[in-house]
Amino acid sequence: MNRKVLFTPNEIEQFFENFNNEVFSFDTETTSLVYSEIKLEGISFCDGDNNAYIVLQGRDSKGNILFKNEFKKSIIDYLRGIFKKAKILIGHNIVYDLKVMHKYGIPFEHCELYCTMIADHLLDETRPHGLKDLAKQFLGVEITEYSNATFTSKFFEYAMNDALWTWQLCTLQKPLLQEQGLLKLFRDIEMPFQKVLVDMAVNGITVDKERVEKTTKEVKQKVEDLTVQMLEHIKEPYSMQVTLTGDSNVISKINFNSPAQLSDLLFTRLGLDVVERTPSGQPSVGRKTIAIYKKHPFVELLNKYKIASKLLHAFFEPMLDFVEADGKVRPSFKDTGTVTGRLSCSKPNLQQLPKVNKDMPIDTRQCFVADRGYKMVTCDFSGQELRVLTQITQEPVLIDTFNSGKDMHLATANDFFDLGIPEECLYTYNDKFDMYKDKFKNERDKAKIVNFGMAYGKGAYGFSQDFGISEEEAQKILDKYFAALPAVKKAIEECHNQVRKTGYVTSLTGRRRRFNAKEFNGNKFYPNSAFRQSFNFLIQGFSADMIRIAMTKVREMAKNYPQWGLKTIFTVHDEAGYLIKENYVNEASEKIKETFENAVNFCIPVIADIGIGDDYSESK
Repeated sequence: MNRKVLFTPNEIEQFFENFNNEVFSFDTETTSLVYSEIKLEGISFCDGDNNAYIVLQGRDSKGNILFKNEFKKSIIDYLRGIFKKAKILIGHNIVYDLKVMHKYGIPFEHCELYCTMIADHLLDETRPHGLKDLAKQFLGVEITEYSNATFTSKFFEYAMNDALWTWQLCTLQKPLLQEQGLLKLFRDIEMPFQKVLVDMAVNGITVDKERVEKTTKEVKQKVEDLTVQMLEHIKEPYSMQVTLTGDSNVISKINFNSPAQLSDLLFTRLGLDVVERTPSGQPSVGRKTIAIYKKHPFVELLNKYKIASKLLHAFFEPMLDFVEADGKVRPSFKDTGTVTGRLSCSKPNLQQLPKVNKDMPIDTRQCFVADRGYKMVTCDFSGQELRVLTQITQEPVLIDTFNSGKDMHLATANDFFDLGIPEECLYTYNDKFDMYKDKFKNERDKAKIVNFGMAYGKGAYGFSQDFGISEEEAQKILDKYFAALPAVKKAIEECHNQVRKTGYVTSLTGRRRRFNAKEFNGNKFYPNSAFRQSFNFLIQGFSADMIRIAMTKVREMAKNYPQWGLKTIFTVHDEAGYLIKENYVNEASEKIKETFENAVNFCIPVIADIGIGDDYSESK
């Protein structure tokens, strides 16, 4: 292996004379992980025979920058030519490196991608996917710590190894992807989607900082007021403390965030009956308790306090820390963060943005706004999980329900609860549909829980908790459901048998979910959670790939309409968010909706809903 550290333009040009410019791995070293603050300090390359690290910026012992910007600019200009010749780029967590490339105007749009981190996640979704972890496990490399100084021989070796190990892992992974039937998923779905992730990492979402600051103060005041009201209700003494900054705090012996104190308050001092317990058997104050005693004066205040307090501490207070210098947040979308294939999100976590709660109506989505001259457009799949369930099971009743326009939840409620709704009134286009939907809202909501619960692989115990009934009664609900939809029951049984036989299940796109067997008295068995999660994965795994496919196709489609100024800015579960220039928003929205609805071929219609607004709340 020819390994070199390159300092001068002449050394760099000589190295690339014998380098395979068409297929290579690379890795960047930067000053920060924050996009607006990123500065490229160096970049490593490997083509299997040649391995080098190009030093773009370093510091001497006194902290002085060794290379001036003019030198750095000339090298980056040269590297643009190298990347223009590339056909396949290989990286580990390649989205990050491409984000850096984008910032420096280095082209990659024309290239196929290979990410060793994504490949490893497809090969085993349960293990760590860090480059050092994989190098140690599969390449037999001894990982040693290096000095934090970025201008030492140890650091240069470390930097070169990143590109070398990435190349070696790619070589090992390719036959395994082929062997496990994962290559098509990897090549046709995951790798094109990496460019969508780069778009989101670069574009970010504009935050209305004034609204965040104003709402933070309002929510903080609500938390304080509710604290005082609860203390006065239970006749508990308190005092007010004003800080030097003018903020006030309630001082009391009671902490309403303490499970033990809350339990004592509700069940001892207020005399309410215990309806929930912890795994160890202790009284608990959770959602069920709040729901049952919601009209109790103290619990009503407690419910509002919990909602406001969670929003304050989990969303509003930390939000401004995530806003970068250009006024945008750039959430970290992780493609390997879940075992189901769903994306995870952090800083901030858009996946957990709460809906507006009628008990304490505070809208978090209003804080994310469209840029001037643009509208925010959202597109999401309607009833995605149940449509995927139908595609997987090929259940004739479900197929007919979706193809004919029948409301599945009302139809289920009509059957389960013997509501006596005429068959023709179960169809959404019938004049009396809305009347029956409103009349039997509670029954329809319960049926909705059953329908979605089935899609999530829920069993009798789960439904017994949902409805506050015994497991025997819940099992009767399941039996009735399966009697009406035998193909669903068959698909679930086949899924469970696949787990017992192979230890994994495979989604419609080829994605795998693996389960570890436990041993008892010399026999291997799978816990109940494995069976519940296995069928849930078939729904969730394919749903995750549906959004990948749709967003990738929108990205390709939009290249034909540069006048739209389309920018992909986020995704939340089955929903994608875009910015579109105001003058083109209607035209673009229709094309996005059409692209989503034709992203996959189902036995039933795939329906997408479009929203348009000046902020995320309006566009929902």
